[in-house]
Amino acid sequence: MPTIPVLLEPTPGGFRATTGAPLNLSAEAPTADEALAAVRGAYAAKLAAGAKVVPLDDPWEARLRELTSDMAANPMFDEWVAATKEYRRQREAEEDAAEAAAEAAEAARTRPAPQEPAA
Repeated sequence: MPTIPVLLEPTPGGFRATTGAPLNLSAEAPTADEALAAVRGAYAAKLAAGAKVVPLDDPWEARLRELTSDMAANPMFDEWVAATKEYRRQREAEEDAAEAAAEAAEAARTRPAPQEPAA
């Protein structure tokens, strides 16, 4: 049986338990447990009437897994991954150096000028 998220919230008369689509079940009761039990009962009634909650596979996800597998099987894949990591390392080093240079320039710009010794 699938896990179904239920919003349980207080109301002036007790509690309301509500599910989202596609079930759209809701029940109000004096206690939280009774509200949840009522939603469970409504869900059981739907199932008894022949309703089913089934997962629907995403065809794009399966295609993405297939493409990923194809890429990993390519003999150049490991070389490409290594080159990508090296490129990222180089870019991060360049960015860190540029950031350090900008910070040094800002520090030099805001540093007070040295005072001349009094004669």
